[in-house]
Amino acid sequence: MDRSNPLAPMTYSALDITRSKRDHDELRAAYEQLKASDEKLREQYDDITKSEERLRKSEAEIAGILRTAPVSIGLMSADRVFLRVNDRFCEMTGYSTDDLIGHNARFLYPDDTEYARAGTFYSLRSRGDTVGTVETRFVRKDGTLLDILLFGTMIDSSSPPAGNIFIALDITEEKRRARE
Repeated sequence: MDRSNPLAPMTYSALDITRSKRDHDELRAAYEQLKASDEKLREQYDDITKSEERLRKSEAEIAGILRTAPVSIGLMSADRVFLRVNDRFCEMTGYSTDDLIGHNARFLYPDDTEYARAGTFYSLRSRGDTVGTVETRFVRKDGTLLDILLFGTMIDSSSPPAGNIFIALDITEEKRRARE
């Protein structure tokens, strides 16, 4: 190649980099997509972490309320199985939390009729009530009959299967005085 003679023959070589450029562009696009996915995953992880923190705080608040409440409180599934009860409920009925949690409430009632009658209290959702009350009777572990006033509401009104929360007051003495 003679650079001083513009008419001199020249040799050129060409390299087709189309495929290499396309591969490079695809690799860059995949990297950007991966980077965006990573950022989204990090945000979701942060959201989950915050949700877990809120859940732990909420759980601690509920446990604190149950622990310090001066009345009997419990949570019950839609099919009347105890999910949680506080110490006052255990003291009132004579049963331990192990005796209650995971068990249907039927054993607290003197008979099937009273169990069924009190069950109307748990069908709040069918009446559209937000809070319901019913007077019933419980049988303590030692066999003593208690007159009980139950107050309750659904745990989540948009999801009846979530169950109910209740407050149970022992009104045995008040009922006895009223009869006298």
